[in-house]
Amino acid sequence: MTNSVAPLPRSAVLPVAPAFYSIGVPMTESVKLLKASELNQEADELFQKFKEHADYILKCGLNYPAHEVRYEQSIVAPAVSYLCQIYQLTNDEKYRSAAEDQISLLELFNGKQPDYHLYETAIRHWDDYWFGKAHCYGDTFPHYWSSLTGNSFFGIF
Repeated sequence: MTNSVAPLPRSAVLPVAPAFYSIGVPMTESVKLLKASELNQEADELFQKFKEHADYILKCGLNYPAHEVRYEQSIVAPAVSYLCQIYQLTNDEKYRSAAEDQISLLELFNGKQPDYHLYETAIRHWDDYWFGKAHCYGDTFPHYWSSLTGNSFFGIF
């Protein structure tokens, strides 16, 4: 048994669909790990795909592409994450500036709730019973997407 991993074919390099803002893509970590493994060509190709997607987000600005809904935390959070990570990889101020605009909108999803246990946990339209197993009020509250903002804030600059 060998410990080596077969290289991916070139066609398998992450095909980034520009209009889809993916959640939780570890851009900075992926590029750095590939470089640390001396897979420089793969790192460069992946970086270019990430940069193309970040440039698309930059171009769209606050005019988000159509998703399941027109405007939601799961659209803004990935925009923050992508722009912050591409800034970390390039140190290009245009990405930092665009990320700051996105961060201002992402913060709006944080609500000052009436109980300190829920401080800055967004209450969404489906938190009543939209997706819950038992279809009881509150059975999906808080929703796991409440972590999207924290995840995006963790990677800021």
